Amino acid sequence: MGVYMSFEVKFGKSDKRVNSTKIPTLTDGVSCVLKSGTSVENPTFILQGVSPFDWNVAYCETFGRYYFINDVTYVESTYEISCTCDYLASYKDEILSNAMYVTRSSNVANFNKYLIDTMFPTTSQPTISQTTATLPTSTTGSILCCIIGNGENSFLSLHPATFKAVTKYLYSPDYLNGLNTILETPSEVQKEIVRPQDYLQSATWIPFDVADGTPTQIVLGYVSTNYSGRDVGTGEVFTHTVSLAIPHHPESDIYGYMLYEPFTYYILTLPFIGTMRLSAKELANIDELMIKYSVDINGAIFVTVKAGSVLLFTATGNCGAPVSYSSRSTNVIGTVSSAINAAFSFATHNILGGVSAIESGISSIAPTVETSGGSGGTLVGSNVIALRAIFANQPNRDYEHFGYPVCKKISLSVLSGFLQCENADVMCSATETGKDVINNFLNGGMFIE
Repeated sequence: MGVYMSFEVKFGKSDKRVNSTKIPTLTDGVSCVLKSGTSVENPTFILQGVSPFDWNVAYCETFGRYYFINDVTYVESTYEISCTCDYLASYKDEILSNAMYVTRSSNVANFNKYLIDTMFPTTSQPTISQTTATLPTSTTGSILCCIIGNGENSFLSLHPATFKAVTKYLYSPDYLNGLNTILETPSEVQKEIVRPQDYLQSATWIPFDVADGTPTQIVLGYVSTNYSGRDVGTGEVFTHTVSLAIPHHPESDIYGYMLYEPFTYYILTLPFIGTMRLSAKELANIDELMIKYSVDINGAIFVTVKAGSVLLFTATGNCGAPVSYSSRSTNVIGTVSSAINAAFSFATHNILGGVSAIESGISSIAPTVETSGGSGGTLVGSNVIALRAIFANQPNRDYEHFGYPVCKKISLSVLSGFLQCENADVMCSATETGKDVINNFLNGGMFIE
């Protein structure tokens, strides 16, 4: 067995990680020789008289390198200690003198909170938050009419009880008596030539109390009645604006990327319109939605939705129910009651419905919109405006061992703890083999200690 000259090697026991730059504590200096045929990178040291079984690290000043002890073999009263170079400890200072593109680091000061962190899994169970507001609907509502009187059209809003009285009056002897003074014809002739219902061009019930408009006497044809309604014209007969607080992800102050999809989804439910998904990007830095409802004389609804001062979209729908008023169907209140029941048949609608069908992972929390917005339907939905927020969760993050997302070039000397780089190309005095090992540690994740 060939040997090399004797030199001192320091040994010790350390709990350092393989992928760490930590310099181990070495307590025992022992005279050794180098086994013939071994390398400086992976040497085998030979010693006598000292038990090496408590050691797991070594340092040879002659070679200027730290080593991990891989194995100890007893041969002919000597111990052969097989080692592998600890490149991270041996070239620590040179490694830290490099600046590299760092993808992750446990130093929170370099954390970019808007970088989407996919290192940690997302649970299949999201957090759901909801804010609501109500439209001031009424079970009585109003009836919007187009009435012909004295040759002119009047657009009036009537209380259903008033409308009942007016329609009843149309087919009463009182109305015919009123005509008698104008037409000077017998009542039987009047019945043949006059169609009272022709003076009511339209009648639509809406689930809102119309308070605006000028009180106006109702004139049917050429006959003035003792009833009055509100002249609302042909434009907006009812408007209402509500604000909805926008829920934001409970962790978005720390993890800004969670303000956006796929970590946040928004579902907006609009009565008489439908349900639609809103862009999380558009709501990320907005505190409230402003929603305005406008209703016209025909019961048509026009809705504007703004995020702050920014118009997100407009939508149309209908909240009106036609009311029968012919001579053969004079049960007006019964007709209105049916319309009211239809309007509020969905008042107990589960706005959170469908969310329980959650699969595993981030892709599974994307909600399915139950009803798309658009033209809307007549008397659909409850009177609850609801903004539902669905938040993905990433529990049990371990930044100590996996770091925060960084993604920028940084001098390694200012970092500590976990570090991971991309396309590392270390500049140091190690061999090419040593540089490859160091670069692999940098790219795969290591610790500066």
